[in-house]
Amino acid sequence: MKSAILLVLLSFVVAASAVDHTIGLATVCDDATAEKISAGIVSHQLAGEIHIIPNVKSIYRQNDGQLMSRQRQVLLVKTRPVLIDELKTYLRQNLDLTDLVTFDITGGSKPYFEWLQARMKEPTPIKDPSHGEPDM
Repeated sequence: MKSAILLVLLSFVVAASAVDHTIGLATVCDDATAEKISAGIVSHQLAGEIHIIPNVKSIYRQNDGQLMSRQRQVLLVKTRPVLIDELKTYLRQNLDLTDLVTFDITGGSKPYFEWLQARMKEPTPIKDPSHGEPDM
């Protein structure tokens, strides 16, 4: 019985710590935009690393029902859940239309995650206007 409880507790700890990192996917229209946006995201420390996957074909239906096919670049953004809102804001301020689809990372190398985390900023505390103090 004790080993079963310990296994459940260990599983909870591993699961809780596994959601410290997230993969975000965004698309952009060309190589120059992919480079510019990726460099901006990394320099603002909103992601630890970004992979640019070139020449991905996007097929979708427009609002008028017309079927479209376009070449896009996919940004595979390695970040933290606490930075997602800032990252989305950055993308909206720098691109006409995009969003970020995110997936929690549930496994990986601890040394790699430590390397990744060292390249990202700590989240900005949200100030409570009624107290003038950051929420913790």
